[in-house]
Amino acid sequence: YFSVDDPSATIRALMLAKCKDITVLKQYIFDRTSEVRIAVLEALNQIALDEAAQNALLPSLLHLINDTSVKVRSLFCRILKKFSDIDSSYVLRMFDKEKEGTFIYAAEDESLEIRTELVSLFECLIRKDTASEVFKFVVDMLNDDSLDLRIKCMKLLSKISKNFRIKKETSDLFWLVLSTREQNVKMNKYLVQVLSNIYFTDILGVVSFFKEIIFKYFENRSVMSILKKIVGRNSKLFLKKMFDESKDALCAPISTLDHASVQKT
Repeated sequence: YFSVDDPSATIRALMLAKCKDITVLKQYIFDRTSEVRIAVLEALNQIALDEAAQNALLPSLLHLINDTSVKVRSLFCRILKKFSDIDSSYVLRMFDKEKEGTFIYAAEDESLEIRTELVSLFECLIRKDTASEVFKFVVDMLNDDSLDLRIKCMKLLSKISKNFRIKKETSDLFWLVLSTREQNVKMNKYLVQVLSNIYFTDILGVVSFFKEIIFKYFENRSVMSILKKIVGRNSKLFLKKMFDESKDALCAPISTLDHASVQKT
């Protein structure tokens, strides 16, 4: 007779792979053998988890992002896709190393497989109240060494910017700016879509963005198309800029006259 607490790790793994009891599976998440931890995650992946089960189970899984086994870390990222009903505030905690830091550890993982799984995971966790944070985080992942991953990131950024209102300061877009230097058709395609969809908070950043970078790497026709969309999406910024410049231009002569009259007096 075999049981889940058998001395043999192989037996424990075989028994847990058939287990449907979440309470039992949770106990063996911390098993010292990676074979058992893998079996637990594979079993959990076969179980339908309602919102209550997701919120109860997640805290006991998060440490697995730092597991010594690449397969465990990969399975953990995959199983997180099932947690689409967890509270958004908890999702945001995973962007902060002072709290959970799960996504940061995954993005810094030495395994490309884990970093790729992370981007796929984000596709399942994007909501209105997390979209902006996901967008900012994925922009920073554009510094990855893997071109395939950078393309995957840019594609996701395009999707987010299309489906959600993304408003960012130019300082948040550092790696997006540097991506204009990519000599890759797919990257440029998705980058154009992202730039056409997002809302900027500062007009000077927009102008600088295009003046210093875009005209160097894109055909003029593409640039004009992007500019047209950006002006449309950021019309208030452009109008404010024009109004401020017009006001300065009108005030300058008056200021000069006032100064002259004071000197004359």
